[in-house]
Amino acid sequence: MDKMPAPGTEMQRRFAVAYANNGGSATKAAIEAGYSEHSAKDIGRITAALPHVLTMIVRELVRMQARSGAVGLGALINVAENEKAAAAARVAAARTLLEHARMIGPGRANDDDEDGEERGGEVVDYSAALERMGLGRKSA
Repeated sequence: MDKMPAPGTEMQRRFAVAYANNGGSATKAAIEAGYSEHSAKDIGRITAALPHVLTMIVRELVRMQARSGAVGLGALINVAENEKAAAAARVAAARTLLEHARMIGPGRANDDDEDGEERGGEVVDYSAALERMGLGRKSA
């Protein structure tokens, strides 16, 4: 079964993308989408309030969020694996990656013990993960 095209005109689709990308200026989005500069303020306000356009804006924001997350993770991985980067930057990147993976920090998986009790204050030893990334302390 073919996917139904999203409702709305091509200009409304361009408006939704421009609106999401410019931080929410309806007037600027209307101009970028191809509406008249003379009527952009009114057209932008009206277009931004249309339910199907709001849906398109939300979809674009979700797409942007996913892309920015992927770009951010990629950058963190590059820093963590870059042997020429400062050690402090590599450790900070590695720690952030471990937190994102929920291996350490408040959001980490399995924060409860077998009885469902919180294990408050437990120190997590993540040196093995850092060593696998080439960031651990070298044994003397």
